[in-house]
Amino acid sequence: MYPAAGALPPFDADQALRLARETFQLEATALQQMAGRLDARFASAVQAVLQIHGRVVVMGLGKSCHVGSKIAAPLASTGTPP
Repeated sequence: MYPAAGALPPFDADQALRLARETFQLEATALQQMAGRLDARFASAVQAVLQIHGRVVVMGLGKSCHVGSKIAAPLASTGTPP
């Protein structure tokens, strides 16, 4: 028998832990790969942002807009108004 529409399946703690561990491992691997790709272009980008005397424009559409707002918050809190 199928659950009613909108009903959640029973909680499976073992599955939740397994999925969380898999997700953390995937994200950790991605971060390690990204760290290996850092080069002088990253330092140049940081230097360019630090030299800005006005505002930094952060924009996007859809999901990238959401990411842009996440980037804008720490910029604003560290003295670089978006």
